[in-house]
Amino acid sequence: MVNILLVCDNNWERSLAGHHIMRTSARIRGIEDTLKINSAGLFQRSVMYMSEPMIDALEAEGFPRPDPHEYRSRYIAEEDFTDVDLVLGFEDSHVPRVLELAEEF
Repeated sequence: MVNILLVCDNNWERSLAGHHIMRTSARIRGIEDTLKINSAGLFQRSVMYMSEPMIDALEAEGFPRPDPHEYRSRYIAEEDFTDVDLVLGFEDSHVPRVLELAEEF
């Protein structure tokens, strides 16, 4: 099992959409059982769900409509670092922040 974590600032648009895209792509390719895909935000915010404009954009690109409540924002946690194989950030600034948090935990 390969554990992939997608991170962005608040985990309510880019990383949630990336989470859905990766999960859908893995399902289509028949490798869903070989991947554990999660997403998290680097800055603590209130809980948010995937927005309707983002859902519409995913659909426009041919992805199935996600259940917005299936993808709920969350702050990165210590357990995210225990068995992660790959961390993908959406901006260059996310990499140093992930490394800082990994040292804190």
